[in-house]
Amino acid sequence: KLDLSDNNFGDLGMAILFEGLWNNTTITDIRLNRNFYDSRSSKPRQQAISNLIKLLQSDSSTIEVLHICGGSNCRLKESLADVLRALSSNTTLTELDISGHAMNNRGVITLAKTLE
Repeated sequence: KLDLSDNNFGDLGMAILFEGLWNNTTITDIRLNRNFYDSRSSKPRQQAISNLIKLLQSDSSTIEVLHICGGSNCRLKESLADVLRALSSNTTLTELDISGHAMNNRGVITLAKTLE
C-alpha cells in the first residue's frame, strides 16, 4: 500500500509520480488524495492525466485500489472524464475513489458509459 495523500505535489508532481509508477509490479493500493492543484498552465495538468491514463492502461498494471480524491483547491473537474474513459480497458482495478472533483454531468455520463 502506498499512501501519499495530502502532500501538495501539485499537477507536475503527480505527473512525475505516475510516471515513476509505470513499471510498478508490487504496489496494489495507491492513495493520492488531495494532491492535484491547479496550476497557471494547463500543461502540467495534461501531463499528469496522460501519465495516469498510461498507468491505468498498462498491461502489467497491478493496481487494484486507487484513491485520488479531490478537495476545495485540488479538483480535476472535466479532466477526470479522460481518466474514466481509460478505465474501460483496465482489468485490475476493483476500487476507485474519485470523490470531490466536481466532475459535472459530463463526468457522470462518462462514468456510466465506462461501467456498462
